[in-house]
Amino acid sequence: MDHASNASVSSLEASGSEVGSPRNGVPVQAQDVSGTKEIERACDTRDAVNEDLSEITSPINLSGALGKQALHGDENESTQHRATIGGVQSSSTSTSQGTKATPSLFNNPPNLARIRKVLFECKDPIEISLEEFETYWPFIDNVWVKQRSNASKEGHCTTDYYMCRLRRPTHRTSETRPLPEGKRPRKKRVREGGICNFQIKVVRFEGAYSTVTIARTPGSCSIHSHDLDYIDRVKRNSGLMEYARKESVKGYLPSSIYTKFQEEPDKLGEAGGRFFTVTDVRNISAKWRIQNPEVNLVAHEGYEYQKGHGIVKTQSTDGVNEVSSQTKSTSISSALPADTLSFPQFSLEFLHPYLPNQSERREFPHVTLSYASSMDSKISLQPGMQTVLSGPEAKLMTHYLRSRHDAILVGVGTVLADNPGLNCRLEGAGGFGGLGRMWQPRPVIIDPMGRWPIHPECRMLRTAVEGKGKAPWVVLSPGAQINPQTLVMLKGYGGDFLRIVEYNQHWRLRWEAVFRALASEGIKSVMIEGGGTVLSELLNPEYTSFIDSIVVTVAPTYLGRGGVNVSPDSKQDQEGTPNAALNPRDVKWMPLGQNVIIMPPKKNTSKSVEASTETVKRSTRVRTSARQATITKTEKPVKESTKPTAKSTGKSTAQSAGKPTVKSTTKPTATSTKSTAKPSKMATVTKSTTTTKKRKADEEEEKPREIKRSRVAQPRQAKPKAKVVINEAPKAKLNVFVCGEGSSGELGLGTAKNVIDVKRPRLNKLLSAEEVGVVQVAVGGMHCLALTHDNKIFSWGVNDQGALGRETEWEGGYKDIENDSDSDSDDEDSGLNPRESIPTAIPATAFPEDTVFVEVAAADSASFALTDDGLVYGWGTFRSNDGILGFDASSHVQRTPTLIPSLKKITHLTCGANHVLALNDQGRVYSWGSGQQNQLGRRIVERNRLNGLQPREFGLPKNIVHIGSGSYHSFAVHTTGNVYAWGLNSFGATALREGAGDDEAAIVHPTLVESLSNRNISQICGGSHHSVAIAGDGECLVWGRLDGFQSGLKIDTLSDDAVIKDERDRPRILIAPTPVPGINAKVVAAASDHSLAIDADGRAWSWGFSATYQTGQGTQDDIEVATVIDNTATRGKKLNWAGAGGQFSVLTEPASM
Repeated sequence: MDHASNASVSSLEASGSEVGSPRNGVPVQAQDVSGTKEIERACDTRDAVNEDLSEITSPINLSGALGKQALHGDENESTQHRATIGGVQSSSTSTSQGTKATPSLFNNPPNLARIRKVLFECKDPIEISLEEFETYWPFIDNVWVKQRSNASKEGHCTTDYYMCRLRRPTHRTSETRPLPEGKRPRKKRVREGGICNFQIKVVRFEGAYSTVTIARTPGSCSIHSHDLDYIDRVKRNSGLMEYARKESVKGYLPSSIYTKFQEEPDKLGEAGGRFFTVTDVRNISAKWRIQNPEVNLVAHEGYEYQKGHGIVKTQSTDGVNEVSSQTKSTSISSALPADTLSFPQFSLEFLHPYLPNQSERREFPHVTLSYASSMDSKISLQPGMQTVLSGPEAKLMTHYLRSRHDAILVGVGTVLADNPGLNCRLEGAGGFGGLGRMWQPRPVIIDPMGRWPIHPECRMLRTAVEGKGKAPWVVLSPGAQINPQTLVMLKGYGGDFLRIVEYNQHWRLRWEAVFRALASEGIKSVMIEGGGTVLSELLNPEYTSFIDSIVVTVAPTYLGRGGVNVSPDSKQDQEGTPNAALNPRDVKWMPLGQNVIIMPPKKNTSKSVEASTETVKRSTRVRTSARQATITKTEKPVKESTKPTAKSTGKSTAQSAGKPTVKSTTKPTATSTKSTAKPSKMATVTKSTTTTKKRKADEEEEKPREIKRSRVAQPRQAKPKAKVVINEAPKAKLNVFVCGEGSSGELGLGTAKNVIDVKRPRLNKLLSAEEVGVVQVAVGGMHCLALTHDNKIFSWGVNDQGALGRETEWEGGYKDIENDSDSDSDDEDSGLNPRESIPTAIPATAFPEDTVFVEVAAADSASFALTDDGLVYGWGTFRSNDGILGFDASSHVQRTPTLIPSLKKITHLTCGANHVLALNDQGRVYSWGSGQQNQLGRRIVERNRLNGLQPREFGLPKNIVHIGSGSYHSFAVHTTGNVYAWGLNSFGATALREGAGDDEAAIVHPTLVESLSNRNISQICGGSHHSVAIAGDGECLVWGRLDGFQSGLKIDTLSDDAVIKDERDRPRILIAPTPVPGINAKVVAAASDHSLAIDADGRAWSWGFSATYQTGQGTQDDIEVATVIDNTATRGKKLNWAGAGGQFSVLTEPASM
């Protein structure tokens, strides 16, 4: 937008009230200005031409209500003032263009920092023009989260309500709690110290002079509980991210864009980018890079690409990328560690064919062997002795290779001998050039028996503490004994232990299992550097299929006998004659300083093909015997050769009973076609030389009929298998009751005015059992799904990211409820989108014919449906802390249902806020979605976080019988009764003490929960930071966060052993699963901070956060202890299910037909 046309920017720094806005219930007239503060103009229009707007002496303070003329002057003055502002900007722009040699990436509007502060504080009402609002609001929108919108019938006035991103309102106790003697009661109780209850409304009026008024809403606190820098650290504003996006779509490298931003720190800080990182650039440019994979990213002029990646790319005259020998000084001014390495001016282009392709989908990681050797193939003078063989150039090349891999793998012997750091020390890499430790490779140590004595002084851990690298992962065998203190210490540094349970025939860890485990943890490329045992074993023929690249540095020296050599096992033929163990061909030789780099050709086949090849190799003996049998049979007459062998398929045998065809000889076995086709052809030729012409003609006449028969049989073999039903759909029809906030249509009550706040459960007549016949309901964050008896899926609620699976665009507008009448008539319209607020079926054409659904599930912004044959359909998207993550690797938002092809024979689904668990008929569990809080049970590397969108099995044992999920954590119940938990654990939501009380605590892998095991858990679920479960005897168990009444228990009755207290000695976390008295539970449900339970008598209980009436108790006060929901609609009903949404709840009962 052209800032030159903006109206008076100084009006942003005014504070006052709207015209005619009430004060203490009495409307204030425009001419009544008695008692108002003195109005001070910051500068007149003539001075504004030459003075910066930041030098305004003081803002306009209006305690009374003034009209438009009082704020902007008369019409002539306003016009003149706006023209003056335009002159200021245009002149400054032309000046900057004339003085700066390099164009700026920032186009900040005038006085941006001051106006951001004014819009953040909102001390008094602010009136600005619509153009000014659209110019400055993107730079402050990271502070606010939009709640709802209302619009007038004419559409001229729109009111948007926003709350602070950190807002969670305070609450008062609903009853007096017993207090210890001498302790005074508190008036209210807040959730945590950093909560912000700041709320505003933005009123837009569009007319001859469009204006926007921003003011605090009634009930809002007067100031934020945090400063603007804190929210800038939490989330970036869209104005700043738009700068990065515009530069990204030009094809520039993210690191280059980040460096250009750092060259203008004042403008970056003014736009709210003090905490801007290169990750933000990568995130905003990810979509464009996925859509344009063929584009080669380039660097800005003067940017030292070599600093971060080892080479400098320039554009030659013929349009081909070349390697430049010139470099310029880096723009990063931070001090670099003493051990930082800088690349000299030599090309590393020869390494490009051997580098991993991060966009390639693979079953196993890209594996690169890279080591230094002497001329007699020795890597060390003697075992356990560090020997330097690489020159300075080769050393730099090795660090460049490290920067292009996700992990560095070595054996434990190398770690004991060298005590390496296993990080990338190139200037510009993570921890050295300011780009973050997350881009450093992960050290992986092969230590089957746990020989490495982990201690804080080892170099890898010191590197992690200093921010120069990552803590290692240690690969163990099941028999390794690890001290629990060592385990806790390594995890404290950010490392972990990985146990591999598969062995080869020599009782060594199988490399296939190691690579598969690394792939499941998000590692897409591994660089293996040593030691001798690891390298020699991987060079054996049985493992060469896993190696993609080999880079060997040969030093001009002989180490002599006794050294540690790298060599595969010897190989002999069948007669015992020695043969070469490995024969690389087309090897490249590249001199590098005093060293020589040897590079065999890179393998081009995929891992899946190699894995199948390995499988074929293992069955060599079976193939050989089958081939011999085939050759023997083809030496007989043709009719005998066509008899089916033991390897023939049963189907072809049955179809050709007594009438074999020529084509049947082409498939006598399940392994080879060539061996049967050629002998058959030879036998036919032999016959033709011994028969007469007449007989030959007769055979030629019979041959088409035989071929015709085989062709008829082929389509029968290609017919799809009959559908195997493994799940049954529910049959009982239900009545549906809803309560809570319905401002976005999440209650499904339609568009009536009285559907916004439903204080107690109300029967949803739009889902009547007679007309709709709901048999199952799923509740998401702000939407719902319902499965009906006639196999339809109804959806309603928020559809911003496609969670409803259907089109909901509406040409109508929102209604301004505040300016409307106070009537509560059901006939009054609320202005809600009817396509979202009225339950509507997803079109049947969205699914294949004969699809039968048995279950639906809902996350915050995604939905899923399970079929009777175990297939899963999904739609919507997953969100991360940085915004939309995506639905899968290929789609950002999936607006219509789509099949998830990797899931088969699924029997149950459960959803958290942004992740899903699926249980199949063999007791295996799959997870997918966002893994930022480790809720997937497998480690997701931040740079490859889209890997989490692919359903995968993880480290759970087989025979799981039940799964459950909280918002950011998950559970699984084994057939033995053991309960496993993983995910976010900052408030002990997993019932594990590990890390409970720490803000970033998480359980990375499924871990046994002793306190829940062998209690016959039949159902388990959770909210944001608490969990609920049903034990075998009907006990309703609760644990997790306490300071918001999430437990439903009287806090002062809990024992000290069961709770974790804060620094003020107040109970904050209930770590031990504790029964809620009085509830014999059959069904439980949990949302962010409130919970529901259905007891054996069919009564509903609720407790927790109730600001939007989601507890159904008719009050906005939080419910401290579990209380029965008792109202006319549900009294005497036999309820059978409950679901908890973000701000609402759903109950069901069997319908009496």
